[in-house]
Amino acid sequence: MDAGGRAGGGAVMRMIRVLLAACALAAAQAPEEHLRQGREHVREERWEEARAAYTAGARAAPGDIRFPLHLAGIAFKLGDHRTARGHLHAALRIDEGNAYANDFLATLYALDENLDAALKYWNRVERPVAASLRLPPGLRIRPTLLDGLFAFPPMGLIRRDDYLLTRARLEQVGVFPRYRFQVTPQAEGEKFEVEFAATEQAGWGPAGVARYVLPLRGIFFQSVMPEYRNLGGRAVNLSSLARWDRNKRRFGFVLSGPAGDDGSIRQAVYVDHRRERWDLRRSHRSGDAAPADLDLRQLAAGYGFRGIVSHRHAWWVEMEASWRSWPGGVPEGAEFAGGFAPIVRIGLDSRLLDVPERRFAVETGMSVVTGKVMRSGLGAFVQTQGRMEGRWYPRARGEDGAMRMLVRGGRTAGGLPFDQLHVLGIERDTGLWMRGHAGTVDGRKGSAPMGRDSVLATWEVDKVVHRGGFWTLTVGPLLDAGRVWDGRGGFGGPGWLMDAGVQGRVRLLSGPEVTLSWGRDLRGGGSVFYAALGRGPMLGRPFSGGQFLD
Repeated sequence: MDAGGRAGGGAVMRMIRVLLAACALAAAQAPEEHLRQGREHVREERWEEARAAYTAGARAAPGDIRFPLHLAGIAFKLGDHRTARGHLHAALRIDEGNAYANDFLATLYALDENLDAALKYWNRVERPVAASLRLPPGLRIRPTLLDGLFAFPPMGLIRRDDYLLTRARLEQVGVFPRYRFQVTPQAEGEKFEVEFAATEQAGWGPAGVARYVLPLRGIFFQSVMPEYRNLGGRAVNLSSLARWDRNKRRFGFVLSGPAGDDGSIRQAVYVDHRRERWDLRRSHRSGDAAPADLDLRQLAAGYGFRGIVSHRHAWWVEMEASWRSWPGGVPEGAEFAGGFAPIVRIGLDSRLLDVPERRFAVETGMSVVTGKVMRSGLGAFVQTQGRMEGRWYPRARGEDGAMRMLVRGGRTAGGLPFDQLHVLGIERDTGLWMRGHAGTVDGRKGSAPMGRDSVLATWEVDKVVHRGGFWTLTVGPLLDAGRVWDGRGGFGGPGWLMDAGVQGRVRLLSGPEVTLSWGRDLRGGGSVFYAALGRGPMLGRPFSGGQFLD
């Protein structure tokens, strides 16, 4: 190549380098230009133009945390907390430790009354530090016990684990049916004021007419349910049930209280006496040849305790002595053996998954039940049971649209007595509800599928249709699917069962929850309308009742 050619080639390369440098300079200046434009629009309160400028900047420089922070500020200014949270999460994906983003995001969750999520992000920047803890006036619970329930210091850093442990203790003592914590920054300084707002149960019930009405809430079910809460300010609670239904006579009580001053261990004693009539023609394999008027008498008494290990784990033990007899004569079949039986239940409850930002949690539980009817040839039995429950609240605050999914299952080895069989049906003394299958026929138990082994999955949604100062009404669909097996005895189901329907719940401000359900048996074609108090047995065992098999 001659000299002229080499000179021309060098000029071209210099021009390319100049163009590349200019492009690099323009690319470097573009984010700053978008920031400048966005700030000018913000000063003029031209929010859409500002948002467009910052969005363009975020596309030009996806690793620049300033753009999602500015976008979050605009969304907050416009009252769109959901979008603001999304931008702040994007900022934290760039820099997880950014103090401003963590504090801003935590404040948004606190404004939505989601303190669980707020503490997750505040704790990253060593906040919030409490200056004081305000309590409701006139509480009857003893100050030393109340102080022990709070795992976080009244003046100091509130850590999320301590807050969740406090909630677990408060729920275990059974004195505060409704409570909330409110954390607000002080007008001056960096500290926060913490307020504990709660409704306390004490004595036989609230003052006025409600005190005399609440024990009669089961009157339409031929029952009375006196309760006494917080005896002597020690969180000692008494729950009782007396039912005079000629087919399902029952008397029982549970007396429970904390074993220490921090509420981590709760102990209980209970007594349960039943005189029931059963009609097994629909649940026993022998059909019409099965007993149609079986008279069962049972007396059980026990002691149990439950310990909280952390906000994620708790364990419990129940030791029971029971006696069963058949005043009308003992029917044929090993499972109908009567006599004295010691029973021990051991269980573990755990929180498997917790996503406070999405208000989604999954809890699990497992238990082992073992016992033996002493005066029979049944031998000992062992039941293993498990459950998994998922809850999701789709809205940022409140319980509107709450969704619940619960799966339970159990298997049995050995000689199981009749009263320990799994029952899939809706009935006030059992916890395995299939809401399209009635647990009674003509008032007598025995119409629902029964067996030694079972699996049950339930799904439901609660949509709030009325919320007032005195009562709240929710309505939503339900879906149940389950099956029972019995390889040794005369029970067992016809196969997989599926129920669908609708249910409503009425929750009174200072009283119980009433559940009204209508379920359709998609396999058999029948339907059941049922009214019940609460979401499980009327008086279950203190720690295992309603969770597994009751």
